[in-house]
Amino acid sequence: MDKTKIALVFGCHPNVFDIEQFIPLAETCELSVITSSKIGESVVPCLRDSKLALLTLPYYESSPTFLPGLENILKGFDVVIVKDRTNLCSYQAVKAKSKHLFRLIVWIDNLVSFPGEELPNVRVIRDEVGGLADYFLVQSDAARKLLRLEGEKEEKILYVPPLVPDRKAISSRRKAEACESLGLCDGDFVIAAVGNIAWEKNLVDLLHAIRFAKDSDSYLHRRGKLLVYGKGAYVGEIKKFAVKIGIDNDVVFAPPNKVSLTTALEASSALYCAPKFAHDSFYVNPSLVLMTMVYQIPILACRLPVIEEFVGKHRIDFCMGSPSSLAKAITKLAHSPALAKDIAAKNKEKVTRFYPLENELKTLKTLLIKTTSKDVLVEARDIDKLVAEAEKKLATKQYLDAVEIIESALGGEEVPHYHLSSLYRIMGDCFAKLGNFEESKNAYIKATEADELSAKPYIGLGTITLLTKKYEIAVLHFQKALTLSPNDEMANLGLGLAFQALGQLKEAAKWVHEALKLNAENLSALYSFVRIGYETDDYERVETCLRRYLALHPQNHEILYSLGGVLYRQGKFDEAAQSMRRILDDDENDHRAHRLLSMTQAELGRNSEASLA
Repeated sequence: MDKTKIALVFGCHPNVFDIEQFIPLAETCELSVITSSKIGESVVPCLRDSKLALLTLPYYESSPTFLPGLENILKGFDVVIVKDRTNLCSYQAVKAKSKHLFRLIVWIDNLVSFPGEELPNVRVIRDEVGGLADYFLVQSDAARKLLRLEGEKEEKILYVPPLVPDRKAISSRRKAEACESLGLCDGDFVIAAVGNIAWEKNLVDLLHAIRFAKDSDSYLHRRGKLLVYGKGAYVGEIKKFAVKIGIDNDVVFAPPNKVSLTTALEASSALYCAPKFAHDSFYVNPSLVLMTMVYQIPILACRLPVIEEFVGKHRIDFCMGSPSSLAKAITKLAHSPALAKDIAAKNKEKVTRFYPLENELKTLKTLLIKTTSKDVLVEARDIDKLVAEAEKKLATKQYLDAVEIIESALGGEEVPHYHLSSLYRIMGDCFAKLGNFEESKNAYIKATEADELSAKPYIGLGTITLLTKKYEIAVLHFQKALTLSPNDEMANLGLGLAFQALGQLKEAAKWVHEALKLNAENLSALYSFVRIGYETDDYERVETCLRRYLALHPQNHEILYSLGGVLYRQGKFDEAAQSMRRILDDDENDHRAHRLLSMTQAELGRNSEASLA
């Protein structure tokens, strides 16, 4: 029996736990991590020595949580687990689900109810993702209560406790080695800030507090250090601010792709956890909290939902928003080893009692059985079926019937935005096929308004402008489509044809060749590539593409003749003659093949005479 295929999709930098806790499932499932190429660099260490595959998609700078080509790469997966319900990649997963019919699990760890409510685009994404999700995965009771507050049914909420496989205590030797590897001294008092480094982490208050503590305490003046473990857009600002207040020599930055989280925690004397509550985001990672408790590292934190749930009163408390209060807490912890040892031991005992590893593994495997069974049929909804039927009518050239289906769908119940875009795009395709370019253009524009990150409407607009000889505009439309879906065959070909019409043959060859790499059987691209080859006297790649096609369709006389011509132009007369003989073996009356064969034989004769002379 084939293994269940599960995709873990991340639009933002995942915490190391986000991936590692799923590794045990790789024994019975086929797991893949899907993210952007930029994030993939930091994910690689998490996958080392595991059975998880890493699939990266191009980084889209305009919207970093958008993963170009995600809808296509999710085809064939049985289950898709996507982190966060407001990221653009979660919206893409919804669009892919309606087409590929996998089970969709949305992982919730943002403790803000109705996030993005005041932002129309984010609200649309959140609502449509939530509406189509099969399950919500949560790892804290706080997140579960949040979903109940929003009206989600209990049977859709999957509670999976954080999984921390490595539960060995940190020895003095491991701590010393970890400190040395980070350029720290074994006796340093190290405050660790772990996770994605963003404004919401409230690290400026921590920097202020460390400066206050160093100014008022001689031990911390010499030994107080800050370890920043993570990546994010705010790292540069933290570095600048550390320089500004004169503690830059006491701050160590450890990127996840170079330093393991285990090493960072082993070197730490305490973990700082006090994120700011933003209008649409509030994160405290349950797995990080649990691992800190397992490693018996004291936690500096105020009253936060996840801290209250897992740690309770066994922490070093301070007043949120007060660097001086935090400085006092740091000083108190630094000079109270007995207190630090006591709260750390109580936290470790709580983990052992309430979160035994065998129970966590059992819960995770129960989740697997519940959500990944291949016997569970994922059915298409009525609107999904309408869109599929319209696509089918378009494919079978029943254009007016397709338009009629679309108009009936648009006149019914409220249509999800991603389907709205698809319906207008199909309508645009139909009008384009009927030669009504103005109506087609209007439909494509409505499709982009419904979903500005869908590539197909831009391909449609590019095609229309190509047909109406507005080549410069066509280039812009196809380039936009390629930023959204780099591996789209028609976008690559369209851009190549637009550049060819503009006489920019080097660029044209590049994009037509990309289209042929995606689909060796695309005859339109192949013929265009042959023409470009003749115009530029660049035949080597053309020959390769022709041979690749003939390996699949050896009896295609048109391509055989094209190959013969390309070989003739390169002076490969013997091979050109062989291609013509293959045609004549099937059709001895093919005049073009006779003519080219005569030309090759004449060249071979001249070469023979020249060699004798």
